[in-house]
Amino acid sequence: MYHIFYKPDTSWAGDIIPYFENGTFYLYYLNERRINGIPAEKTTWDLVLTKDFFHYENKGTVLPTGNETDADRSCYTGSVITGKDGTYHLFYTAQNSAHPAFMQDGRPLQYIAHAIGNDLIHWQKDTAFLMQACQGYDVFDWRDPFVFYWKERECYLMLLAARLTNGSLRRSGCLASMESRDLLHWTPGKTFYAPGLYMTHECPDCFQYRDWWYLIFSTFSEKYTTHYCISRSPDGPWLTPANDTFDGRAFYGAKTAGNNKDRFIFGWIPTKSGENDFGKWEWAGNLAVHQLHQEDDGTLSVRPPRTLLEHFCIPFPLCPARTSGGTDITRCALQIDGAEKFSSVFFDLLPHCCRITGALSFSSGTVSFGLQLHTDVTGDCGYFYRLEPLYQRVVFDQWPRSTLTEPVIPNHFENNRPFDAGLERPVALLPNQPLSFTLLVDTDICILYLGEKTALTARCYQLHQTHWGFFAHGGKLTVTNLSCMLPEKI
Repeated sequence: MYHIFYKPDTSWAGDIIPYFENGTFYLYYLNERRINGIPAEKTTWDLVLTKDFFHYENKGTVLPTGNETDADRSCYTGSVITGKDGTYHLFYTAQNSAHPAFMQDGRPLQYIAHAIGNDLIHWQKDTAFLMQACQGYDVFDWRDPFVFYWKERECYLMLLAARLTNGSLRRSGCLASMESRDLLHWTPGKTFYAPGLYMTHECPDCFQYRDWWYLIFSTFSEKYTTHYCISRSPDGPWLTPANDTFDGRAFYGAKTAGNNKDRFIFGWIPTKSGENDFGKWEWAGNLAVHQLHQEDDGTLSVRPPRTLLEHFCIPFPLCPARTSGGTDITRCALQIDGAEKFSSVFFDLLPHCCRITGALSFSSGTVSFGLQLHTDVTGDCGYFYRLEPLYQRVVFDQWPRSTLTEPVIPNHFENNRPFDAGLERPVALLPNQPLSFTLLVDTDICILYLGEKTALTARCYQLHQTHWGFFAHGGKLTVTNLSCMLPEKI
């Protein structure tokens, strides 16, 4: 039972399609039932409502699949927009991987489909609307329509995850565009974005925030992640920030929505096969939400949603269980001296769901320091958020690193890898400068936020040990303002 990372009771949440109205976030998502072990087979659009990212109201399926002879045997990602007359329009990807009428060369074609509603829950499919790929674009990658109104041009723009037909497989990915005045009739526009870097640009999103425009998309050909770029206009040029991502491997397919004050980005945390740390990442999982913050230069950083944190209001006592090396515990701080020897402090009982906060300060020359979760009292086995000043990064590591048992086999690759692939984030680490942190833990998911700017999400399936704490190597670590809070009852 998850408290804060929503998933359906008997299935999983795929791509999130957020929409905000009258104080409520309408979070549509692809309901992944893992039919016969096939990923994203016959997905529906389901809906969950929230006002605070803590309480969720499940509305069930709002866009069902078509029949076996319909183009939308599977209903994939899209967007929702309100027309000028107040009518709601839902655009989505239609695919039928079982009927020859919707296949070519043994592969399923992709189409854009449409539904109309008088509210945000009840939808009527527009069976006369079925948009195929335009000339110059691959017919197998024509999906994830995102529609927004471009005020300066007085038209609607639809962005589509597409591929150019005259490019390489690896680098031909682009965002195509269609234009409309009424949301019903569409004409081809220009190629909106084609950096020549990726196979395709999934789940596009485009919005204006103050003086900047932001373009968001997700990729899988180089690595699984959600990127963004910025511009002063939808016409471009689109500039790529030095750090153009929001999280690591365990946060994907993210799209945004804003209320009257803040903007949030919604992604999903993938599961691993067999609910095993060493299983393969799977499509779909749990909902995750970061609050966006615009920096002075227009770049975006992430932090935990304030409304979510407010619901963690029950203090949980901190009981040190064991220390190693040069560790001193006072009422105000933990001081861990790992200058000559790896040192750590452990606490009893990591709650099933909690929020841990504090500030970390390290001495000059420190090699690494961080948090350890679900460990035994020796610290040999468990999960580790390790901050590395030399590399200016935080990584997520675990031990054991493979299914191998002790003794460790020398030179075995799985034991030698320095951290979980894809689970690393750049972070500014300055000695003797306190760095605030918030750690959210819920069942087998954890998210570490650093300095109100950086997030790193991870899965932890081996939950047998309940100790947690901090460690330092090659220097000194001071932890201040440490607290652990439990959530209020739902």
